[in-house]
Amino acid sequence: MERLMLRAIVAILILGCLAAPACADDIERVVVQYFDAMEYEDYDAAARLFDGGDIKEFRALFAFMKDADINARQQIYERMFGPWASQESVEKMSDSEFFASIFAFAMQQSLGRSGVRIANAEYLGHVKEGDDLAHAVTRITVAAGENEATSLDVTSLVRRNGAWRMKVSSDIEQVAAGIRRAIGQ
Repeated sequence: MERLMLRAIVAILILGCLAAPACADDIERVVVQYFDAMEYEDYDAAARLFDGGDIKEFRALFAFMKDADINARQQIYERMFGPWASQESVEKMSDSEFFASIFAFAMQQSLGRSGVRIANAEYLGHVKEGDDLAHAVTRITVAAGENEATSLDVTSLVRRNGAWRMKVSSDIEQVAAGIRRAIGQ
């Protein structure tokens, strides 16, 4: 009986050890895929790594656009979504397409104009907060010409239906607030 109990305990420990690295690998995989997508400016791929509920809430932050002056709204749509954009075409976009377009616009505004680029992103590890929330730490190096700056970044992830997804950060949410201020809403 003791031998059977010992085997059961060993089996539980082995299964626990095998399950933990798989979870860690999934978190690391999502974070690495995100920074790979960012490096190649593939904002559609980056958007697919975010939590769908967060993206839907992010889109709702732009509801004020419907009430904006038609000329201001059209200018914003053309800058964020392209010269073909109209209120109707933007409304037909999926939440992920909408997010990817806004994300691309924000990155081009903040990095592209100044020649700043992400030179390196290194996943350092993560801390779990419960079973379905984790915070990944990444060392990010940005470069502008020959100048480089390195900082640590914390990215939150949530597990939905067994898959880890990035959470929309408050930095990204500030894009909506900035546009709202710019058009006086």
